[in-house]
Amino acid sequence: MDSFMKYIARITRCSNAYRDQVFSGSGLTGTQCPYLLRICRQPGISQDQLAANLYVSKSNVTRQLERMEKAGLVTRSPCPADRRVMQVFPTEEALTLQPQILAVFADWNKILTTGLDDGQQEALLALLEQLYHNAEAAVSQNTGRKEDKT
Repeated sequence: MDSFMKYIARITRCSNAYRDQVFSGSGLTGTQCPYLLRICRQPGISQDQLAANLYVSKSNVTRQLERMEKAGLVTRSPCPADRRVMQVFPTEEALTLQPQILAVFADWNKILTTGLDDGQQEALLALLEQLYHNAEAAVSQNTGRKEDKT
C-alpha cells in the first residue's frame, strides 16, 4: 500500500501551483496565501507567532514576509512593548485580496471533492481532522507547545 503522505504532499504542491496560477501577476504566491490570511485575521501578529501558527520555520517566515513586503502586501514594525518583536500588518491591497483568497480556497475544495457525495465528503473531513489532531499532538509533544486550530 502506498503511503498516504505521498498523496498529501502531492495535493499540497498542486494546491500551491493552482494558487500560483490564479494569483499570477498579483505579487502573491500560492505558498503565501495562508500567511496572508493569518495576517489579515490577526493584524499585528508577531513573526514568531506566525511561524508557530503555520508550522514553518522562522527563517521561512522572514523570507516570505520580505517578498510580501516588497510586493506591497504587508508592513512590519517593531512592537511598541518589546522592540525585539516584529509585528506584521496587512496593507489595504492585502485586505482586498483576502476575499479572493478565500474564494480560491473554496474553489479548490470543490475541485478536490468532485465525484464525492456528501457522505464521502463528511467522512473524508472527519478522517483529515483526525490526522491533523494526531499530527498536532505529535508536534506539541515534541516541542511542548499547543497551537490554535485555524
